[in-house]
Amino acid sequence: MKHKKCICDIRQKGGFKSYYDFERHENDIQESQIFTQAEVKTLLENVGFIETWHKCNECFKVWRLVEPDVPFKGYWSVVPENDF
Repeated sequence: MKHKKCICDIRQKGGFKSYYDFERHENDIQESQIFTQAEVKTLLENVGFIETWHKCNECFKVWRLVEPDVPFKGYWSVVPENDF
């Protein structure tokens, strides 16, 4: 059985094409009513990347947003449930 996509599936998981792409996505998150900022419990990488977590108000998935820092392209993905 195929599951219905949630409204929080606003972009493909993975890295960003540019810093502008990251900023646009970050602004979309902040301006939407979809997400509530959540406490970061475990970092993707403990090397100084700026990371925020965002909880979906509809399905309660927690999403990780990591700011790019060249050559790292940043990251957008669902946080595994055992990490929060």
